[in-house]
Amino acid sequence: MRLPPRPDLIWKDDGTPVDPHVDDVYYSVADGLAESRAVFLTGCGLPQAWQECGQYTIAELGFGTGLNFLAAWQMWRDHGPETGWLNFVSFEGFPLDREDVERALRPWPELHDLADQLCDRWPARAKGVRQIVWPEERVTLTLHVGLIERTLPQAVFTADAWFLDGFSPAKNQAMWDDALWPLIAERSAPGARAATFTVAGAVRRGLSEAGFDVEKKPGHGRKRERLEAVYQGTAETLNMTSPDPLRVAIIGAGIAGACLAVSLKQRGAVVTVFDSAPGPAQGTSGNPLALIMPRLDAGDTVHARLVIDAYLNAQGFYAGRPGISIA
Repeated sequence: MRLPPRPDLIWKDDGTPVDPHVDDVYYSVADGLAESRAVFLTGCGLPQAWQECGQYTIAELGFGTGLNFLAAWQMWRDHGPETGWLNFVSFEGFPLDREDVERALRPWPELHDLADQLCDRWPARAKGVRQIVWPEERVTLTLHVGLIERTLPQAVFTADAWFLDGFSPAKNQAMWDDALWPLIAERSAPGARAATFTVAGAVRRGLSEAGFDVEKKPGHGRKRERLEAVYQGTAETLNMTSPDPLRVAIIGAGIAGACLAVSLKQRGAVVTVFDSAPGPAQGTSGNPLALIMPRLDAGDTVHARLVIDAYLNAQGFYAGRPGISIA
């Protein structure tokens, strides 16, 4: 099945969203944002940790309502380096609908501007990888939709920080499975920091065995303790960081070359495009149907999933651009 399951939310009287599948809350309306800042942002040493970084990557297990992402985005807007770029990579198996996200984020007026930007571009409910870029904010959100045991092994990135924010380990074991800790270590830069609200013994042991130094810290609100961890591993990581600024040459100014140039330029790269034609899209790419002409497949194959990912991302990329109308 290509569509991920939708949580059948229950809303408490105080506005707190609850997932009955795991019988746990997404956050506390009373102090959810404060908890996100205290547990994850402070726990990962932000904003100090990203001050000298051209690229800073936060990885998160459990996107939920996007509250942690918005808290990080707001801090980046206020305290990020002037020429840096924030990459936020998150994993979610049960994505919410846009209407539920709008309702869930309503209690925090200080986030409304960013919440509106997120909701305006809320991704379609489909398994795969959705990426949203806000070039003027120097922020990228990459959302992996699907079961964590399938999505995390396929993801390629290097994290400077981890927000471990799945539901309680006692109620949502898949997000805290022992098999995940080596995968997290493989995707961690030396010195990467991890933070979580739980101090469960299995989580402490898993992080420690994966190469993290783990320490209990005072908790937030009604939670007495939380965890902070620092990756001490020296093995090679999946490091995808390029020098800043990255200099790229692209041969061909068709749709693929032009779109790639725009995407790289938005990320701060210096791009040079070479083509024998006097302008872009002079060859086959001059056919308007070539912009979006998906060959959708009823089968659930790797190729079929790639085509769907490309189609959905193309819709987002072309939306609002001059001369293009997308239904």
